[in-house]
Amino acid sequence: MVWQQGHQLKNGDYTIESILGSGGFGDTYKAIKHSPDGEEIVAIKALNSEFLNKNDLSKHEERFVQEAFNLLRCSHPHVVRVFNVFKAEDLWCMEMEFIRGKDLHYQVIDHGIFSEESALEYIQQLGDALNYVHQQGFLHRDVKPKNVLICNRNNKAILIDFGLAREFVQDLAKIHTTSTSQGYSPIEQYEQNAKRGAYTDVYAIAATLYYMLTGKIPLPALYREQGAPLKEPIFHNPDISNWVNNAIMTGMELFPEDRPQTMKEWLALLGLKIIDSQNNSRISLQIEKEKYYMIQKNI
Repeated sequence: MVWQQGHQLKNGDYTIESILGSGGFGDTYKAIKHSPDGEEIVAIKALNSEFLNKNDLSKHEERFVQEAFNLLRCSHPHVVRVFNVFKAEDLWCMEMEFIRGKDLHYQVIDHGIFSEESALEYIQQLGDALNYVHQQGFLHRDVKPKNVLICNRNNKAILIDFGLAREFVQDLAKIHTTSTSQGYSPIEQYEQNAKRGAYTDVYAIAATLYYMLTGKIPLPALYREQGAPLKEPIFHNPDISNWVNNAIMTGMELFPEDRPQTMKEWLALLGLKIIDSQNNSRISLQIEKEKYYMIQKNI
């Protein structure tokens, strides 16, 4: 079941405009929210109706609601905002901000690969968001170009789709689902019971940068474990700086212990620095390009 244009939810509080995307877990719609203050465009994500007839419905509902509440406790300019969680026609739904823009995957398809400088600006924003998410005690686990929207209004990167997000304790082995995104998921996500940490998202953001600068999806970690080599991004794009190439490869080391253990450590390889604000409610990133370029030049 897919809701059609004009379909109303929650006693007319929302009117469906169109479907934005559909996946195995949920459908996302553009909708009009009606309130005493007027009307506004929002996004509604609903649990896929096919789960209603499955024996494990409660598991999927729990996963969906967990995603919503993970996002509700986040307040960050580069993380999609959730405003409300409700049930409509027996389906759990979340009301989110509507972002006009394209994801990084289609940005590359439509406009070609990013310049190094432009790519690092977006990675700066994503690294900021992920560092914040990790401070809240959970991993995204599905960072990839299709889960990063570039907002038309302000040209900022917004991290979306927290459907696989899970709470974690650094280096503690826990049983998690084995959902993966080929090319972007690290080797530990192919196992149910494996140690996970911030380095899990480090792999994915490094792989995302690989794609942004080359237009190539990296070789999946499972094939690498079997002996197939990962080509360095500079092989596909000789204009990539050596230090950026090395930072990507270090972030994508096959085994977790060989990667930078935190987002802060990996960002430092790119000349990006995380600075704690006084109230600790926001982490800001700054790039000290001239200083960093001079250091690299003299190495």
